[in-house]
Amino acid sequence: MMLESADADSRLSPGSRSPRVGAGEWLWALVLVLVFPLAVRAQGMLVLNPMPPSYDLGGFSLSSPPVDNWRETQSSATSFQAVYAERVSDVDINQRCHFIAESHKVDDPDYQGDSASAATAAWNQHTQLRGEALVAFTRVQVLEKASGIFTFSLVVKVGEENVQETFFIMLAPDKSEYFVAKLTTKEPQFREAPFYAPLMLSLSTLRWRAEQADGDSPAAETTGDAVEGESGGDDALPGDESGAEAPPVQP
Repeated sequence: MMLESADADSRLSPGSRSPRVGAGEWLWALVLVLVFPLAVRAQGMLVLNPMPPSYDLGGFSLSSPPVDNWRETQSSATSFQAVYAERVSDVDINQRCHFIAESHKVDDPDYQGDSASAATAAWNQHTQLRGEALVAFTRVQVLEKASGIFTFSLVVKVGEENVQETFFIMLAPDKSEYFVAKLTTKEPQFREAPFYAPLMLSLSTLRWRAEQADGDSPAAETTGDAVEGESGGDDALPGDESGAEAPPVQP
């Protein structure tokens, strides 16, 4: 994905400067869900729990990233949040990124868009919302190896640092719900980091559950392109027993 500098003219997306009026209500839900920096949880401690094999989020389902370092911080019937954590000492844990995934109902019964148009509307809203803090961005494109998901990235100035935000959006085939997620990290080369490939493998299993009536499962493949990750041994993370507290995520 190619980053573009965020000058005023470059932010315009031809043919999609204004989201469809009827879609505004549910697209605002997307904006409100995802606009927050990593510092949002800096006031307290996080409990890092092992992730379950898979998640059901509304009518969507997907498998968890297949490495132990991905840990859940909270979940509900329609959402979950997770971090990629590495132990750096007996008392310190480095949380390299934050991920949130949610499903929402499409409140507009007349909405006729698709995943691409929903992602483009989100791109317009988020680039405008970041204002002068927006440093760079990518355009909306299909996520590699996950043709139903559309993605884009923003680089946002937070204090003295640049924060990388990558969004993932998929509309249900019947347009009744949409899946939206965001990966946030301070690492510029995050696509080469050990947390990224397992997360992409997880997203490649995203399915609308109504399409799984034939018995298909969202479980990730464990052969061929399986991702190697850190697990067990002396570097095992807390949380395997009852969930251990770890330092808060920093912006």
